[in-house]
Amino acid sequence: MEFTDDSTLCGLQKWFVYTFEKAGWIMLSHHKSSKNMAYIKKVDSYVSSIHKLLDDIKQRIDNPRGNGTVSRDFLTMHKNITHLKNYMANLTSVEPLDSSGNNLSIDDMSLQWMKHKYHHLFEKFGWMVLVKAQIDNEHYSSKPDLANVMKHKLNMYSQWINILLQSIKHRIETSNDIDSENLKHDLLVMHNNVKILNGTVKNLLERNLTVDIENTNNIELKQSLLSETSDEISDTLFNFNIFKEPTKKIETIQLTRDLTGGSMDNNLLLSLFN
Repeated sequence: MEFTDDSTLCGLQKWFVYTFEKAGWIMLSHHKSSKNMAYIKKVDSYVSSIHKLLDDIKQRIDNPRGNGTVSRDFLTMHKNITHLKNYMANLTSVEPLDSSGNNLSIDDMSLQWMKHKYHHLFEKFGWMVLVKAQIDNEHYSSKPDLANVMKHKLNMYSQWINILLQSIKHRIETSNDIDSENLKHDLLVMHNNVKILNGTVKNLLERNLTVDIENTNNIELKQSLLSETSDEISDTLFNFNIFKEPTKKIETIQLTRDLTGGSMDNNLLLSLFN
């Protein structure tokens, strides 16, 4: 027997989650690519990975081997990854944005919690892109209460970024830690990176991500990412056409399957709402 797909069902499900959790770090790499060419390889690899994931999911959809759950869940996964692909294909660099004032109540976060929240917010970014795309494409039009919950989720995410920015700044200004010079340097790096995330999320919330999703039988992601002129990289890195065939609007699907493809581990699902 000749195998055309080389990924297990479990592998595809974990790859799906990993792709969303990686999106925030890739956004950061894209922002820095205009000053450091090494970041382009990370971006290139990520986009190629999305392409391969879509192809492997499509092969499972085309040949579910009698598994009705695969037919149902993987179609949703394919649509969700396509939303992320569409956003990344139009990603542009933004101006870093500091916290909006100092009117938030700042607890004296422990360093461990601060570092955890830093990674957590970047790993949430891809899921927030999906939520925004679903809202803009009226996935919740028949469920206004649920739409309000998801909008609140986006706003809370943005608010947590502001809290973290102010908390990091507070720690820098009041640091009396052991090896404080190295700690201040690390915190400054974190602060600058979160400002990039903050600017990107502000841009995300102001954009309209309404887009027609391609028919799953006509999927092509162009691989040419590099600008001929390095000075133009930050503006052109993701400016490539991803639509070649007639498209169609995707249907409204239930929230759990929207976020996880329907077959994720319960702990993974619950972590999306932390």
